[in-house]
Amino acid sequence: MDLESKRKWYNKTWITHNLCWLYVAVITAFWDVRNFFIFRSQIKQMAKNPKSKFNQLGLNINSLGNIVYTHKVMDENMTKFFNDRQKMQFLVSTSEPEHSFLYDDLNWREYLITNFIDFTDEETGNVSGYYGVTFTFSPIAINNPRLWRLLLFYIVFFGLILWICRGWIIQAILALWELIKI
Repeated sequence: MDLESKRKWYNKTWITHNLCWLYVAVITAFWDVRNFFIFRSQIKQMAKNPKSKFNQLGLNINSLGNIVYTHKVMDENMTKFFNDRQKMQFLVSTSEPEHSFLYDDLNWREYLITNFIDFTDEETGNVSGYYGVTFTFSPIAINNPRLWRLLLFYIVFFGLILWICRGWIIQAILALWELIKI
């Protein structure tokens, strides 16, 4: 196989491969959006019920419905004498019930990212004993930059093809219209 035929073969397979990947990524992104709406409705429904485990754990949601959050309090001795690793271990162990509820009971493990936020005192600038724990819904396919690059590439590519062929397309539509009219 000479170099020119290899180049032609590679170009054909590259386009085919990326079109297939784009198709799968768009379908996956569609399912991610669908799962986001299911997650949001499920969480909002549980937030309305005062006897649900969601409210018993003291969880809250933001207005968009993609972040579930709660706060944890550490006493002054822990904040003074614990190093950062020990504080993180304490936060992870105290947020275990919320974590197992969202990840295991509701089975949203694939989409949730856990973050710990420490709050500082505005007057002194020292870390206070209050920590925020957020569980952010983060879709996998929508956050993939390759999806957006390929989508943009193919939109521009097919847009250029349609723009170049617009005269032929208009003539074909007019011919079909004349055929239908008769």
